[in-house]
Amino acid sequence: MASKTESVKQISEIKELVNSGKAIIGNNKVISAIKNGLVQRVLLAKNAPEELKNDAKYYANLANIEFVELEQDNEELGVICKKNFFIAIIGVSA
Repeated sequence: MASKTESVKQISEIKELVNSGKAIIGNNKVISAIKNGLVQRVLLAKNAPEELKNDAKYYANLANIEFVELEQDNEELGVICKKNFFIAIIGVSA
């Protein structure tokens, strides 16, 4: 389990990405962006569906993209990103 300071750091980083417009949100959008080389990092919720996790990890490894599994679940990511829906995956655009 990550320390509290690491978790707070992740949350503030996600908020900054969303505010700057560098966050790509949505399963299909992120996977497509990974395939097209438009993403430099992938952030995945801890309770993301196994199929999504496997697909994202596979394509990220093929493209040498950093893959991070977060301590936050998909509900928390939705709140952090100020969306009224759950978010399982976030891509960080290059």
